[in-house]
Amino acid sequence: MRSLFIFLVLCVPLAANSVLLEITLPINGNSAQVLQKTLEHLDLSGVNNNEYVVLQFNVPDGEELNAQDNSFGSCYELAELLTSDRFRSVKTAAFVPKTLHGHCLLPFFACQERIIAEDAELIPPPSVNKTERQAYLDIARQRNIPAAVIEKMFDTKVPLRQIETPDGIKLTTEMKADEDAAVKPVDLIAAGQSGIISANLARQLGIVHLITGSRIDAARGLGIQPDSLKTVPLRSGNNRAVRVVVNGVMTESKVASLIRRIRLHINDNELDFLCVVIDSPGGSIDASLQLASFLACEIDRTKIKTVAYVPHQARSDAALVAAACDETVLGCGAVLGGDGARVFTPAQIAEAVRQIKLSIAPAMLRSWSVPAAFIDPDIELRKTARTAKNALAAPAEYLCADELDSFADKEDWQFGDTVKAKGQLLEIKVTDAGAVTPLPFGIVDRTAKDFDEFKLLFHLEKDPAFVQPTWAEKIVQILSAPEMSIILMLLAWLGIIIEGKMPGIGIGAFVTVVCLALFFWSTYLGGTAGYLEILLFFIGTGCLLFEIFVLPGFGIFGIGGIVIILASFILASQTFVIPHNAYQFSQLQHTLLMLVAGSCCLFALGYYLSRTLDKYTKQTDGTLIEEAEKLADYGYLFGEQGITATPLVPAGKVIIGSREYDVVSEGMLIDKGEPVEVIAITGYKITVRHLSVDIT
Repeated sequence: MRSLFIFLVLCVPLAANSVLLEITLPINGNSAQVLQKTLEHLDLSGVNNNEYVVLQFNVPDGEELNAQDNSFGSCYELAELLTSDRFRSVKTAAFVPKTLHGHCLLPFFACQERIIAEDAELIPPPSVNKTERQAYLDIARQRNIPAAVIEKMFDTKVPLRQIETPDGIKLTTEMKADEDAAVKPVDLIAAGQSGIISANLARQLGIVHLITGSRIDAARGLGIQPDSLKTVPLRSGNNRAVRVVVNGVMTESKVASLIRRIRLHINDNELDFLCVVIDSPGGSIDASLQLASFLACEIDRTKIKTVAYVPHQARSDAALVAAACDETVLGCGAVLGGDGARVFTPAQIAEAVRQIKLSIAPAMLRSWSVPAAFIDPDIELRKTARTAKNALAAPAEYLCADELDSFADKEDWQFGDTVKAKGQLLEIKVTDAGAVTPLPFGIVDRTAKDFDEFKLLFHLEKDPAFVQPTWAEKIVQILSAPEMSIILMLLAWLGIIIEGKMPGIGIGAFVTVVCLALFFWSTYLGGTAGYLEILLFFIGTGCLLFEIFVLPGFGIFGIGGIVIILASFILASQTFVIPHNAYQFSQLQHTLLMLVAGSCCLFALGYYLSRTLDKYTKQTDGTLIEEAEKLADYGYLFGEQGITATPLVPAGKVIIGSREYDVVSEGMLIDKGEPVEVIAITGYKITVRHLSVDIT
């Protein structure tokens, strides 16, 4: 049925991918059905000789006894599938990090390549019947495992002997020495001892091909580049996919909310697929590491496949989030890494690299050099290949000198060309035609021109459901967009103009306060504004008010206040004070361009609004004047003189006689205590002008 998700496509445009299935023991009942369904639905149509299906047999901590309860029927069916014609064209490998007990040895033997940890053992079931023993012999024969090994595992009375014959080394369980033996037989396991096989003995017998407890070393031992070994979740058939969006500047609060929402969906729904859509310039390295660590270490990869989709950009630390997913898909023209929203201190970089080394990279089966190069400009990446004659040919990897020095077999590796020099951050770009430059580096798995093509890559029949943000997060996301920020600033300034033209009504002041509050609230929660920007705005506003009410004119406080307010708006639109990299310079240019365009629109609208409001405030309509005069008739004040009770800016209060009146000055600022004369009465609007001599 096409309703089943097939999340594995081995033949990808950028690199050949082997796959890893993590099998949690025991194998029985429903778990066996899920595992078999997963294997049956793997797309093996495009495999080649360099690709593997790797089965990792996991024994959960504290569940060692339960892990021994493996069903013979389930294990034998799995072994038969692995040795069937379906898997004849693809290599299979088994990786055993802990001791195996019981019938799970059947699928282990059924794999073509077998890798085991140094302290692990192969412990057969306590007893088998004739049919079960024959099943083990059949699987062993198909994988060239000596029959004598199987006989000894199930019969403690016989020895496992190695004898040398003219035809070569031979294993036998016979009690007497072979007459053709040139030398005395060597007992590998004496008669009377159990048939438990250690890692070293398994290597000696040819049962296993490599001894290591590291998945990365196991991949390299198979000739697989670790980055290209992709974990495939075991198919439960739930067919549930969700999508989360990480956009804008990375912040701790944004990431904490996102992780909380993902956990709720995982707990409430049996998810199969998690799509992380990233469109971010980076921001907080701690936030990016938190999200990357969650995706790499907390998501159960045996059940959920995680894929990062970057339609436009995942710069700087945001690239770590993409690297923490099972696969990364970039859109045409997208950028992964490079300069981002912030420049980090050496201490921040060192701590981030440490976390990548210890937890994120091992969980993702990656070398740590490439993810660390997204945030550490001092890392030099070089093309590296293993040169040991006795090792399988492995694809080139991209490593730094520090990581190569940590290899136990570092002398078997050789550096090649430098692919990322010191002094710059790793940046991967996709051209409009879909080509990846300079290299995928094992991070970029595929490209997609749009989300519809992304869905086709992973056989998603419909759009994954959104993990919806809260209503407050949606509002912040809308208001923090650069275009919306400009609109809010324009409305705030227009509100000031309206208040100046229509004093006493308060509509303009209300609009201004609301717009400024929304602007700083959205930019603060969006991660671009902090206390500095808010403080600068209030300082600038205070300077303007001081200039207007205390020292009228257009002096240092007025100019300085305007400059400080503009600076607060600029800083609130970006994550830095002084640009330090190319991305930040481009962001500053964009912010200034938006500010200039907004200012031009403001002046144009302000001029139009000023002329329009003047028509209404002059009350030229006779009917309006008559209605206003019914409410208040100040005609008797024409020509009267008085003293300003407050500064006129241009509106204010004047004392005429013993009463106080609301007035408007004739287009100029007048200080408190200055003499004025009433020159016009229009309804309830009183217009005054300044007198050059005091009233006596």
